[in-house]
Amino acid sequence: MEFSLLRRTMTANSLADFTRKMKRFLFGILMITAMSAVGREKIRLREDNVEQVLQAMTVREKAKLCVGDGWGSMFEGLHIPLSGRHRVPGAAGETRAIRRLGIPSIILADGPAGVRFKYPGATAWPVGQSLCAGGDLRLVEEVGRAIGEEAASIGVDIMLGPGMNLTTNPLCGRNYEYFSADPVRSAHTAAAMIRGIQSAGVGACAKHFAVNRQENDRMHHDEQVDSLTLRTLYLENFRLALQEEAPWALMSSYNKVNGTHAQLSHELLTDILRDEWHFEGVVLTDWQPHLKAWQKIQAGNDLLMPGADREVRNIVRAVRNNKLSKERLDEAAGRVLRMVAKSRTLKGDRPSDFDYHYHRELCRQAGAAGCQWLKAPEKPILSGTEKVALLGSHSYYLIAGGTGSGYVNAGRRVSLFEALWTHAYELGEELPKAYDKFLKKKSSFRKVEGMSIVSKYLGQPAAKEMRVSVKQLERAITAAETVILTIGRQAGEGHDRQPTDLDLTTEEQQLLELTSRICRAQSKPLTVVLNTAGEMRIEPWVDLADAILMAWCPGQEGGLSIMDVLSR
Repeated sequence: MEFSLLRRTMTANSLADFTRKMKRFLFGILMITAMSAVGREKIRLREDNVEQVLQAMTVREKAKLCVGDGWGSMFEGLHIPLSGRHRVPGAAGETRAIRRLGIPSIILADGPAGVRFKYPGATAWPVGQSLCAGGDLRLVEEVGRAIGEEAASIGVDIMLGPGMNLTTNPLCGRNYEYFSADPVRSAHTAAAMIRGIQSAGVGACAKHFAVNRQENDRMHHDEQVDSLTLRTLYLENFRLALQEEAPWALMSSYNKVNGTHAQLSHELLTDILRDEWHFEGVVLTDWQPHLKAWQKIQAGNDLLMPGADREVRNIVRAVRNNKLSKERLDEAAGRVLRMVAKSRTLKGDRPSDFDYHYHRELCRQAGAAGCQWLKAPEKPILSGTEKVALLGSHSYYLIAGGTGSGYVNAGRRVSLFEALWTHAYELGEELPKAYDKFLKKKSSFRKVEGMSIVSKYLGQPAAKEMRVSVKQLERAITAAETVILTIGRQAGEGHDRQPTDLDLTTEEQQLLELTSRICRAQSKPLTVVLNTAGEMRIEPWVDLADAILMAWCPGQEGGLSIMDVLSR
């Protein structure tokens, strides 16, 4: 009995001792957690404590900050299953949050002719070529501010624009996004756009640095450019713009320059951009496959987009193996931190409203300003009372903008037919009904140029030309006082134009020749409107028209813009 009692006493004492030790252990854990929580509360990112936050970050956290959060938001906008839910569905990408230090994720949205996201409603503005052709920098800045306001209204922090490569290759599919082949004119227009966007509290990201002149094979194409041409033409454009107005970010391009990918070029991104030009903003990559992550940081990129977990691991491993210096990672993470610290998201700014009606009017005004007479009429084409014969599929189907990431999912597009009809012009019934029936057929449209993913990402295709009989033309022209024929061309990301796109198709040539002959026989003026995402060659047929108007892609109010110009 004594032995049994002793054993029970020892068991009880051991149990009590174990309980006391567990209590002390748990208390210690709670104290450490509490102290850690207090520490976290003390160090949270603000615009004035970036360096303190940077010092508190681990190597892995810095690497995460320098790598985007993946394709999820863009894929959700494309209706791809299992994409997750994101703050701005359809936005191009997001940065990663570091919640321990109060560092939020911020949103980057495609541009540059408006905010691209999943739902219709953003304004589709006149494209870059059109804005530059107008030459009104005050108007460009106002358009930029409006784009910034619309970005802010849905929670976007960074607009990926302006696009400011030079249009020296007339076949480049993305020329519509850019401004000019003249580096000085392009630079001033880009600076005005940057100034406007950032005046709304949203960051601008100029792109694509540098010598991005084609879309075909764009990730491997090597632009061979001698030093003088590179400096005085393709880099001068960026230098002047950054000197005039500093964007929050700059995007490095896909292509190679003289044998080295721009995203891996220390000469471009560090020697020139940082050391010579003293650019202090973030350099982020174009949306590139996940290769050579630490080498891109070493070259001078600060943020790899769209980002993947393996890039984070690659950067951390490179730092541990002394391939990438901690100082270079600190530079990159510090720049991203400063960009996040300026963002509307960190400041807690709520999405704000904008004046949609004013934006419509501004879009109409900017679209009209960009129209150029390639062959000017002797007097206004329209005075408000004419009977008009309206020809060409694109008189009834406006191309507001190009395809690809620069496409805007607008809530409306006003064709020239709609503009004239709402302003009580007499347009007859036969041709409008025939074109309406024609354009309702899927076979009436060309294949969408660009990357074949989803039509809402790619944008709207160009329409084919409808065959009009001689009798239809004669009846329409006889009943009219003036004749307008619109010719359309589309272009976009991922695919360059063909040389044949610069010339009229067989159907367009036949329609123009027949229309011109009937108009001359009846002494009635013929005006040709070019609604195109790029240049066209007019020399072979210039004498067939009395007036030729280049309208470019004039934005969603384009029909009204064209009408305004024809009325002057």
